[in-house]
Amino acid sequence: MGLHEMSVTALKAEENRITSAIREAKERVAGLRKQLDHVQSVIAKRQPAGFEPRVSDHAVLRYIERTKGYDVEAVRREILTPEVCAALRAGASAYTVNGVSFKAHNGTLTTVIV
Repeated sequence: MGLHEMSVTALKAEENRITSAIREAKERVAGLRKQLDHVQSVIAKRQPAGFEPRVSDHAVLRYIERTKGYDVEAVRREILTPEVCAALRAGASAYTVNGVSFKAHNGTLTTVIV
C-alpha cells in the first residue's frame, strides 16, 4: 500500500516510526563521535605536537647487516678483544685501543669515540 492509500492514523504511525529511527541514528552518531574523539585523543598523546618519525639504531644496524652484507658479529668480535674483556671485568668505564676510545656502563660498551 502506498502513502496516498494509507489512513491518517497509519501515516501518523509511519511518521512516528521514521522520527524514532532518526532519533536512534542521531544517538548512534553521537556515540560514534565520542568514540572517535577518544581514539583521536589517544593518538595525540602517543604522537605529540611536532612528532617526527625516526629510525632506531637497531633498525639501522639490521639494515646495514642485511642489505649491505656487513658481518655485525665479526665487528663485535673485533671490538671485544680479550684485553677489552679483561678491562670491563675489572670495572673499567672507558678503554682506548689503537686510538679508538670506548665508553662502558656496567660491563657493556655503550659508545665509541674516535
